[in-house]
Amino acid sequence: MSYDPEVETRLLKEGVAKIPREWFRPNEWVVLAQGLGDVAALALGAWACLTWTSLAVRIPIWILMAGRLHGLGVLMHDLVHLTTLKRNPLKKLLFDAVICYPILMNMDYYGLAHLIHHQDSNVAGKDPYFV
Repeated sequence: MSYDPEVETRLLKEGVAKIPREWFRPNEWVVLAQGLGDVAALALGAWACLTWTSLAVRIPIWILMAGRLHGLGVLMHDLVHLTTLKRNPLKKLLFDAVICYPILMNMDYYGLAHLIHHQDSNVAGKDPYFV
C-alpha cells in the first residue's frame, strides 16, 4: 500500500470542511456548569475520604477524583479557545477560579503555553509540553 501525504491532507481537509463549525463552539456557560460539577465531585470525594478510612473505599474514590481533575484540565483547554472570555476580565476570573485554580493553573499561562505548543509541536527543547 502506498501513502501520499498530499492526497491524505487534501482528503482530510475536504472531510473537515463538511462538518458544521458550530458543533465545535463550546458554550461558555455549559463549560462553567461542567467545571462546577467537577469541583463538586472533588469536594464530595474529599469528604468521603475523610469519612471512611478503608482503602477499599478510598482507592476507587481517588481514581474518580483523578478523572475529575483530568476533566478540569480538558475544560481549561477548551476555555483557552473561547475568545469571548478574553474581553471580559471578571468572567475570565470566574472561570479561572472554578476551573483552573483547583488544578493549580491559570488561563493566561496555559493559553500562552498552548499557543507555543501549537507553534513548536513536538520540537525538542521548544515545545513547552515536553520541556
